[in-house]
Amino acid sequence: MRIFWGIAWSLIRLGGFLTVITITKEDSRGQYVGLYNGIWGIGSLLGMLGGGILITFTSVSMLSTVFSFIACMALPAIPALIPVMKEKETKQKETSSGLITSSWKTTRVLMVLLTSFTMGFVIFGLFSSTLSSIIEQNYVQTWSTFSVTISAAMIAGSIQAIRWAWEPWFAPLIGKQLDKNKSQNLILYAALFGTGIVFFIIGQVTHFLTLCTLLLAFQLISSTFVTTSDTLAAKVASKTNRIKVMTAHTVMIDVGAALGPLISFVLLEYFTLTTVYTVAAILVICLAGGWMMFHTKKLASYPVNHKF
Repeated sequence: MRIFWGIAWSLIRLGGFLTVITITKEDSRGQYVGLYNGIWGIGSLLGMLGGGILITFTSVSMLSTVFSFIACMALPAIPALIPVMKEKETKQKETSSGLITSSWKTTRVLMVLLTSFTMGFVIFGLFSSTLSSIIEQNYVQTWSTFSVTISAAMIAGSIQAIRWAWEPWFAPLIGKQLDKNKSQNLILYAALFGTGIVFFIIGQVTHFLTLCTLLLAFQLISSTFVTTSDTLAAKVASKTNRIKVMTAHTVMIDVGAALGPLISFVLLEYFTLTTVYTVAAILVICLAGGWMMFHTKKLASYPVNHKF
């Protein structure tokens, strides 16, 4: 059943991305991708809190049934709220506006998919699976409040919850900046280099309060990274083959999120957390270097291919 749920989750998220691409314009797509991610994040937060509270009063089967009914109640809203456009009309509209290109198998699409994989691998995979471990490694003196001991897992959950809480406001802001052509590359570089540098420092730090501060900073940067990656994929998909590109984008994120915990725990059998975080930081920095090379080559060829 967990496999079926994973497939359903991917299809729901893919459908959401395709809907955003369909109903938005080029100059507002990033903002709405950020808003979509923010709503998704706040839903995850409310689901986690609601499930954690309700499970103390009911059973797992009862809770699953209730949430299933809630999900089914949203089905009538699909034909009512989501616009239906025939594929032929969509292609004609995109072609007439000069948006669609002949092929989606380009270097830019490849770079976007590598970014999708790296984002899933580092943020949703490696970081999420080792967050409790990195906190526990530096959480020497146990804290308590109102006679309740604060565990490393509780701190890790709180840090994740803080990110989900600010995403509905922060992610659309980043997306809005990405809609400005002059800001796209700068935000991409800031997200990638920031992720790599902070990730490296997190692996080296030993002071607990400093670690918590860095983890919150990383969550802020990771929100930027996720929104940037999704917006890049959406913008490329709108100009090529939206279904193929967004499907590949979703698959690459899922594959990265699946390989992240697997590879990290295999490496932890032989190396320390510091080494694992350092390797991940190098991976992200290399991706940033790849994007810089791509943009440099594109800029160098621009005057040749485009005459003013």
